[in-house]
Amino acid sequence: MTGARVVSEIRVIAVLGAGTMGHGIAHAAAASGFETRLYDPSEPALAKARGQIETILKTAVDLGKAAPTDVDAALARLTATTKVAGAVSDADLVIEAAPERIDLKLQLMAEIERHAPASAVIATNTSALSITEMAGAIATPARVAGMHFFNPVHKMRLVEIVRALESADAALAAIEAVGPFELVDLVGLDTRLSILEYLHRSLGEKYRPCPLLAQYVRAGRLGRKVGRGVYEY
Repeated sequence: MTGARVVSEIRVIAVLGAGTMGHGIAHAAAASGFETRLYDPSEPALAKARGQIETILKTAVDLGKAAPTDVDAALARLTATTKVAGAVSDADLVIEAAPERIDLKLQLMAEIERHAPASAVIATNTSALSITEMAGAIATPARVAGMHFFNPVHKMRLVEIVRALESADAALAAIEAVGPFELVDLVGLDTRLSILEYLHRSLGEKYRPCPLLAQYVRAGRLGRKVGRGVYEY
Protein backbone atom coordinates (compact mmCIF):
# COMPACT_ATOMS: atom_id res chain seq x y z
CA MET A 1 0.00 0.00 0.00
CA THR A 2 1.76 3.08 -1.25
CA GLY A 3 2.24 6.00 1.11
CA ALA A 4 1.13 4.26 4.31
CA ARG A 5 2.46 1.55 6.58
CA VAL A 6 -0.51 -0.57 7.55
CA VAL A 7 -0.79 -2.22 10.95
CA SER A 8 0.04 -5.95 10.82
CA GLU A 9 -2.08 -6.99 13.81
CA ILE A 10 -5.42 -5.66 15.00
CA ARG A 11 -5.78 -5.35 18.76
CA VAL A 12 -7.85 -2.18 19.19
CA ILE A 13 -10.99 -1.38 17.18
CA ALA A 14 -12.68 2.02 17.24
CA VAL A 15 -16.32 2.27 16.20
CA LEU A 16 -17.63 5.74 15.37
CA GLY A 17 -21.36 6.00 15.94
CA ALA A 18 -23.42 4.33 18.67
CA GLY A 19 -26.65 3.91 16.73
CA THR A 20 -28.26 0.73 15.45
CA MET A 21 -25.28 -0.37 13.39
CA GLY A 22 -22.58 1.13 15.60
CA HIS A 23 -23.58 -0.61 18.82
CA GLY A 24 -23.95 -3.88 16.93
CA ILE A 25 -20.46 -3.60 15.46
CA ALA A 26 -19.02 -2.62 18.85
CA HIS A 27 -20.68 -5.68 20.39
CA ALA A 28 -19.18 -7.94 17.71
CA ALA A 29 -15.72 -6.47 18.28
CA ALA A 30 -15.80 -6.66 22.09
CA ALA A 31 -17.35 -10.13 22.12
CA SER A 32 -14.64 -11.33 19.72
CA GLY A 33 -11.86 -10.33 22.11
CA PHE A 34 -10.81 -6.92 20.77
CA GLU A 35 -10.30 -3.83 22.88
CA THR A 36 -13.17 -1.69 21.64
CA ARG A 37 -13.61 2.08 21.67
CA LEU A 38 -17.14 3.32 20.93
CA TYR A 39 -17.57 6.99 19.99
CA ASP A 40 -20.71 9.07 19.80
CA PRO A 41 -21.17 12.81 20.48
CA SER A 42 -24.19 11.98 22.66
CA GLU A 43 -23.73 10.64 26.20
CA PRO A 44 -27.32 9.25 26.27
CA ALA A 45 -26.67 7.44 22.98
CA LEU A 46 -23.55 5.84 24.45
CA ALA A 47 -25.40 4.80 27.62
CA LYS A 48 -28.20 3.30 25.54
CA ALA A 49 -25.69 1.50 23.31
CA ARG A 50 -23.90 -0.04 26.31
CA GLY A 51 -27.23 -1.26 27.65
CA GLN A 52 -28.13 -2.79 24.28
CA ILE A 53 -24.75 -4.51 24.06
CA GLU A 54 -25.17 -5.92 27.57
CA THR A 55 -28.62 -7.23 26.64
CA ILE A 56 -27.25 -8.99 23.53
CA LEU A 57 -24.46 -10.56 25.58
CA LYS A 58 -26.84 -11.77 28.29
CA THR A 59 -29.22 -13.17 25.68
CA ALA A 60 -26.31 -15.24 24.33
CA VAL A 61 -25.83 -16.62 27.84
CA ASP A 62 -29.53 -17.47 28.12
CA LEU A 63 -29.33 -19.32 24.79
CA GLY A 64 -26.30 -21.29 25.94
CA LYS A 65 -24.01 -19.62 23.39
CA ALA A 66 -21.80 -17.87 25.95
CA ALA A 67 -20.78 -18.14 29.60
CA PRO A 68 -21.69 -15.50 32.21
CA THR A 69 -18.00 -14.62 32.52
CA ASP A 70 -17.98 -13.75 28.81
CA VAL A 71 -20.41 -10.88 29.50
CA ASP A 72 -18.13 -9.26 32.08
CA ALA A 73 -15.05 -9.79 29.93
CA ALA A 74 -16.64 -8.25 26.83
CA LEU A 75 -17.98 -5.24 28.75
CA ALA A 76 -14.54 -4.73 30.31
CA ARG A 77 -13.09 -4.49 26.80
CA LEU A 78 -15.62 -1.81 25.81
CA THR A 79 -14.83 1.88 26.38
CA ALA A 80 -17.24 4.69 25.47
CA THR A 81 -16.24 8.27 24.66
CA THR A 82 -17.71 11.48 23.27
CA LYS A 83 -14.37 12.46 21.71
CA VAL A 84 -13.18 11.14 18.36
CA ALA A 85 -9.57 11.43 19.54
CA GLY A 86 -10.36 9.33 22.60
CA ALA A 87 -11.68 6.55 20.38
CA VAL A 88 -9.11 6.46 17.60
CA SER A 89 -5.81 7.58 19.15
CA ASP A 90 -4.56 4.00 19.68
CA ALA A 91 -6.80 2.18 17.18
CA ASP A 92 -5.50 -0.36 14.70
CA LEU A 93 -8.84 -0.43 12.88
CA VAL A 94 -11.38 2.41 12.74
CA ILE A 95 -14.92 1.57 11.61
CA GLU A 96 -17.07 4.54 10.70
CA ALA A 97 -20.76 3.80 11.39
CA ALA A 98 -22.29 7.28 11.44
CA PRO A 99 -25.68 8.14 9.89
CA GLU A 100 -25.84 8.03 6.09
CA ARG A 101 -24.90 11.67 5.47
CA ILE A 102 -21.88 12.32 3.29
CA ASP A 103 -21.08 15.64 4.98
CA LEU A 104 -20.95 13.95 8.39
CA LYS A 105 -18.82 11.08 7.10
CA LEU A 106 -16.35 13.43 5.41
CA GLN A 107 -16.05 15.38 8.65
CA LEU A 108 -15.32 12.16 10.53
CA MET A 109 -12.69 11.17 7.96
CA ALA A 110 -10.86 14.41 8.66
CA GLU A 111 -11.04 13.76 12.41
CA ILE A 112 -9.78 10.21 11.97
CA GLU A 113 -6.85 11.38 9.88
CA ARG A 114 -6.01 14.01 12.48
CA HIS A 115 -6.08 11.72 15.53
CA ALA A 116 -5.61 8.07 14.47
CA PRO A 117 -2.22 6.38 14.00
CA ALA A 118 -0.92 6.62 10.44
CA SER A 119 -0.90 2.81 10.30
CA ALA A 120 -4.60 2.39 11.17
CA VAL A 121 -6.94 0.87 8.63
CA ILE A 122 -10.06 2.98 8.11
CA ALA A 123 -13.33 1.27 7.18
CA THR A 124 -16.78 2.65 6.48
CA ASN A 125 -20.01 0.77 7.02
CA THR A 126 -21.93 2.83 4.46
CA SER A 127 -24.42 0.92 2.34
CA ALA A 128 -24.72 3.43 -0.51
CA LEU A 129 -22.51 6.51 -0.16
CA SER A 130 -19.31 6.85 -2.18
CA ILE A 131 -16.36 5.15 -0.50
CA THR A 132 -14.14 6.73 -3.15
CA GLU A 133 -15.30 10.20 -2.11
CA MET A 134 -14.63 9.43 1.53
CA ALA A 135 -11.20 7.97 0.79
CA GLY A 136 -10.36 11.02 -1.30
CA ALA A 137 -10.88 13.24 1.73
CA ILE A 138 -7.68 11.98 3.40
CA ALA A 139 -4.03 12.08 2.35
CA THR A 140 -3.66 8.27 2.27
CA PRO A 141 -6.85 7.02 0.57
CA ALA A 142 -5.45 3.54 -0.02
CA ARG A 143 -6.02 2.63 3.64
CA VAL A 144 -9.78 3.25 3.39
CA ALA A 145 -12.09 0.30 2.73
CA GLY A 146 -15.76 -0.60 2.72
CA MET A 147 -16.76 -3.03 5.48
CA HIS A 148 -20.50 -3.53 5.39
CA PHE A 149 -22.43 -5.27 8.16
CA PHE A 150 -26.06 -6.34 7.87
CA ASN A 151 -28.56 -5.39 10.55
CA PRO A 152 -28.91 -6.77 13.22
CA VAL A 153 -25.16 -7.25 13.41
CA HIS A 154 -25.17 -9.87 16.18
CA LYS A 155 -27.25 -12.19 13.97
CA MET A 156 -25.78 -11.46 10.54
CA ARG A 157 -22.27 -10.09 11.21
CA LEU A 158 -19.97 -9.08 8.36
CA VAL A 159 -20.73 -9.34 4.66
CA GLU A 160 -17.25 -10.14 3.39
CA ILE A 161 -15.40 -7.45 1.47
CA VAL A 162 -14.09 -10.07 -0.95
CA ARG A 163 -17.27 -11.54 -2.39
CA ALA A 164 -17.36 -15.32 -2.63
CA LEU A 165 -20.17 -17.52 -3.90
CA GLU A 166 -20.76 -19.13 -0.49
CA SER A 167 -20.78 -15.83 1.43
CA ALA A 168 -23.11 -14.23 -1.12
CA ASP A 169 -25.56 -17.14 -0.87
CA ALA A 170 -25.47 -17.01 2.94
CA ALA A 171 -26.10 -13.27 2.93
CA LEU A 172 -29.05 -13.62 0.55
CA ALA A 173 -30.51 -16.42 2.65
CA ALA A 174 -30.34 -14.19 5.72
CA ILE A 175 -32.00 -11.29 3.91
CA GLU A 176 -34.77 -13.43 2.44
CA ALA A 177 -35.83 -14.44 5.96
CA VAL A 178 -37.11 -10.86 6.37
CA GLY A 179 -39.65 -9.24 4.06
CA PRO A 180 -38.85 -5.93 2.31
CA PHE A 181 -41.14 -3.84 4.53
CA GLU A 182 -39.84 -5.52 7.70
CA LEU A 183 -36.31 -4.85 6.48
CA VAL A 184 -36.91 -1.14 5.88
CA ASP A 185 -38.47 -0.87 9.36
CA LEU A 186 -35.41 -2.61 10.81
CA VAL A 187 -32.91 -0.37 9.00
CA GLY A 188 -34.93 2.81 9.54
CA LEU A 189 -37.06 4.73 7.05
CA ASP A 190 -35.05 7.90 7.65
CA THR A 191 -31.84 6.03 6.81
CA ARG A 192 -33.35 4.67 3.61
CA LEU A 193 -34.63 8.11 2.63
CA SER A 194 -31.22 9.70 3.22
CA ILE A 195 -29.54 7.06 1.04
CA LEU A 196 -32.05 7.49 -1.79
CA GLU A 197 -31.74 11.28 -1.67
CA TYR A 198 -27.97 10.96 -2.02
CA LEU A 199 -28.30 8.48 -4.91
CA HIS A 200 -30.88 10.72 -6.58
CA ARG A 201 -28.51 13.69 -6.41
CA SER A 202 -25.54 11.64 -7.55
CA LEU A 203 -26.95 9.18 -10.08
CA GLY A 204 -30.17 10.64 -11.39
CA GLU A 205 -33.92 10.43 -11.58
CA LYS A 206 -34.38 6.67 -11.29
CA TYR A 207 -33.32 6.93 -7.63
CA ARG A 208 -35.91 9.57 -6.70
CA PRO A 209 -37.37 8.54 -3.30
CA CYS A 210 -40.96 7.35 -3.19
CA PRO A 211 -43.22 10.20 -1.94
CA LEU A 212 -44.82 7.85 0.59
CA LEU A 213 -41.40 7.15 2.13
CA ALA A 214 -40.78 10.88 2.57
CA GLN A 215 -44.29 11.29 4.00
CA TYR A 216 -43.72 8.54 6.58
CA VAL A 217 -40.42 10.09 7.67
CA ARG A 218 -42.04 13.54 8.07
CA ALA A 219 -44.73 11.89 10.19
CA GLY A 220 -42.10 10.34 12.46
CA ARG A 221 -42.71 6.79 11.26
CA LEU A 222 -39.03 5.81 11.28
CA GLY A 223 -39.31 2.08 11.93
CA ARG A 224 -38.70 -0.27 14.84
CA LYS A 225 -36.49 2.19 16.71
CA VAL A 226 -39.50 4.45 17.40
CA GLY A 227 -42.19 1.76 17.50
CA ARG A 228 -43.81 2.48 14.15
CA GLY A 229 -42.83 2.54 10.52
CA VAL A 230 -44.54 0.56 7.78
CA TYR A 231 -45.83 -1.54 10.67
CA GLU A 232 -46.77 -0.71 14.26
CA TYR A 233 -44.61 -2.26 17.02
